[in-house]
Amino acid sequence: MPNKDLTKKLSFFARFVEKLERVKTNSKMYRFALREIVRFFEASDGCIALHDRLSDTARIELAAKHKGVWDLSLLADFIRNRRPQVPRNVIMAPLKVNKRVVGLVGLKKEEEPFAKGDGRFLCRLADHVSAKLTEREERRLLTVRARISKEIMRGLRPKDVFYQLLDGLEELLGYDHSAAILILDGEKDAFVVQAEKITWRKAKSTVIGSELPTQPAVNAFLLNRSAPLTFSRSPDGKWKAWGSPHYMNVLKILDYNRGSSAPAENSIICAPLRAKRQLLGLLKISSRVHGAEAFAPGDVQVVQEFLPQAQAAIRSSQLSETLQERTIESEKRLGVFEIARGVSHDINNALGTVLPLVQSIVSDQKEACANPEELRKDMRYIEENVKLCVRIFRSMLEYAKTAESGQRVGVQLKKCIRDAVKLLERGLNIRGISVETEFEEGLPSIEANRNRLQQVFFNIIINARDAMPHGGVLKIKAYKDKNTLRISFRDTGVGIKKEDLARVMQPFFTTKKEGTGLGLSICRSILWESNARMRIESEPGRGTTVFLSFPTATSERE
Repeated sequence: MPNKDLTKKLSFFARFVEKLERVKTNSKMYRFALREIVRFFEASDGCIALHDRLSDTARIELAAKHKGVWDLSLLADFIRNRRPQVPRNVIMAPLKVNKRVVGLVGLKKEEEPFAKGDGRFLCRLADHVSAKLTEREERRLLTVRARISKEIMRGLRPKDVFYQLLDGLEELLGYDHSAAILILDGEKDAFVVQAEKITWRKAKSTVIGSELPTQPAVNAFLLNRSAPLTFSRSPDGKWKAWGSPHYMNVLKILDYNRGSSAPAENSIICAPLRAKRQLLGLLKISSRVHGAEAFAPGDVQVVQEFLPQAQAAIRSSQLSETLQERTIESEKRLGVFEIARGVSHDINNALGTVLPLVQSIVSDQKEACANPEELRKDMRYIEENVKLCVRIFRSMLEYAKTAESGQRVGVQLKKCIRDAVKLLERGLNIRGISVETEFEEGLPSIEANRNRLQQVFFNIIINARDAMPHGGVLKIKAYKDKNTLRISFRDTGVGIKKEDLARVMQPFFTTKKEGTGLGLSICRSILWESNARMRIESEPGRGTTVFLSFPTATSERE
């Protein structure tokens, strides 16, 4: 092809830039750019090749000819700037995103070489494509960060916030090994792995809950560290770390996967998480790639800019969890009061009839006129009423005792629900509310904290009771659906207005004069701990149904 004169090149470049502005996606931009460039240079073939960092190879993303043949080794060497010997009938130009070479655009002719200056002009065209790729990537990062910020500030539990952060970082950085959040436990002088997302295969983390010892000097170093730390493993397997001697101490904490069957972590970004001069923990991002190719030049900056919202979200979720724990305890005390008020009549009746009998027995004994048969009858009556009081007090004490935080055991839902109903039975009867239960036989257990789960059932039943001030029916149904246990609480109460239904599980929303607005939001958080879900349906004047779904203990272990 004869060399294009300057006028033709300028005219083509202006049209190329103008049309490129209207292309909406990267894939369409690649197709447009390759088609136009091949036509302009009258090339026999052309391609867009992208770099695979993990395998350090090139792959053809798009080719002008369906069966065109390209030397992938040549393309990979060019992308990695290894200065390969390029045939005279081939020209190539790098494609970059944020100054990092991510691929190339290549052209070839059958026999004749390209004209002088064609390579430089191709580079100019590729530079403009690179600018558009970078601009799009920056917009994508801003959009992702805004969405992450919105999502994480909605989280009620630290665990949910942690995984939303890790999901967001995967979108931002595209890490190819794993990312984790380690929270500092000051009492144990250890970082605890609270969340880990694995991307090299679909699998659950096996290190959640692992305690990684630390030292006060290391914590002080991390607290005063203003930028993320980076670590790289050389091909011979040795880690490289620069700066303070504490780098290697931090690396010992982070390298907890060594010796496992997982692929080696060859590059790590580690960012301290801080709030108000307090070290919260560490954010760890790992790659299987060695050296500078593991992360883009701007990736550390992305992490640095991401830290403030991550730290704020984690701190907020921890404070929320503390408030939630205190509110649960307050509601328990309120619940004990409600129970006591409900059963006080029963206890008063029991003790009120026992006392005269005891006084009568004592009087008969003094006068030596006791009838043995009547005495036995009175003693049996006293025994029955004392046993009734014992059962009531035992139930109250069992409910009132503080549950061990995080302790999960196999819980039989049928017994747990019946115990909750039993505690409120007196109050329900006084209001003229009957309880109907339908439990499928052979229901499996679920993994849960029993006392917290009973708090959920207690709150739901209390709400149903309050919705039926003039009596009604509460129907409780439980059955198994594949690997899920489903429970429904259906009342015939006043129902919930449509505009209120979407807000009933929001913290501090209540329609009760003396309500805290935290009951259902706490129920939802407790259910999340067991990977359970809650849904509410209601119709004003016809009643409300609360649906709960739990994974069975067997399915959860699987």
